[in-house]
Amino acid sequence: MKRFLNILVAILLAAVLAGYAVAYSVRYNESVIVTTLGSADENSVKNAPGGEPDAGLHFKLPWPIQRIAARFDTRVQVLEAAIEQVTTADQQSIILRITLNWRVDDPLAFYKSLGSMDAATRQLRTRVRAANGLAGDYRFDELANLEGSGQTLDELAGRIHELVQTGLDDRGYGLTIESVGITKLQLPAAVTQSVFDRMRAEREVLARRARDRGQTQGQSLITRANEDARTILAFARQQASTIQSRGEQMEAETLARLEGDAADLALLLDELDAVRRSINGRDRWYIKVGDMYPFNTLMGQPSNSASGGTE
Repeated sequence: MKRFLNILVAILLAAVLAGYAVAYSVRYNESVIVTTLGSADENSVKNAPGGEPDAGLHFKLPWPIQRIAARFDTRVQVLEAAIEQVTTADQQSIILRITLNWRVDDPLAFYKSLGSMDAATRQLRTRVRAANGLAGDYRFDELANLEGSGQTLDELAGRIHELVQTGLDDRGYGLTIESVGITKLQLPAAVTQSVFDRMRAEREVLARRARDRGQTQGQSLITRANEDARTILAFARQQASTIQSRGEQMEAETLARLEGDAADLALLLDELDAVRRSINGRDRWYIKVGDMYPFNTLMGQPSNSASGGTE
């Protein structure tokens, strides 16, 4: 009985070892390279990105015929590059840090060229360090985003993305850069205060120019408004003079017509006007009403025989 148990255990152990030698599993987030006699081709890749999902249990020939050469995580990886100090176009030293999101896009090419995730990380760091020099094409005020648009940093990140991706494609590394971001942009502590002072002076010059331009425009508006006011006032005076002249003409025409139509009324108006002028003077007049019409009729005097005297 004991011998039988030993044989059974030996058989089970052999089955486990045989299963381990010919079976393997592939997770959903990884690609596996299975080589045959040390070589690999497209059929050696299991669960390749962009292809049919092939995760789960698989079988292979036992070693040394076939073996699992590598497993690669196909999820997006994050690489935060080392802080680099670069010089801008205006000779200003800045500190820059780039972050990359990348993944293995072609497991077979990646296996043949780099072979491991650590090697890929080293390669990416080297290429990002070289691409940081693109910051030298911009002035510091453009990178610092003083205008609030953020377009310059986006443009720089896009150029770094393109440069790194082109280098990877040329070497056939099987890597894809998903995105590039600039996570740090600052000045070295030794030059921060001097740069701030220079920036403040530049902004003060711009502010002074803006104030001068505003004052010039304001004075121009005031001058134009005064000219318009004088033009309007002259026109109003001309119109008033024209209306007054027309009124005096109409008055004269009306009086002439009345004098022609009613001579007695005109005579009366002249007499009243003479009385008004006399009253406004310093002399006092005594008028004998008996000599005036219609009182002269009562007094038996002919008309227009009034007399008066001054005191």
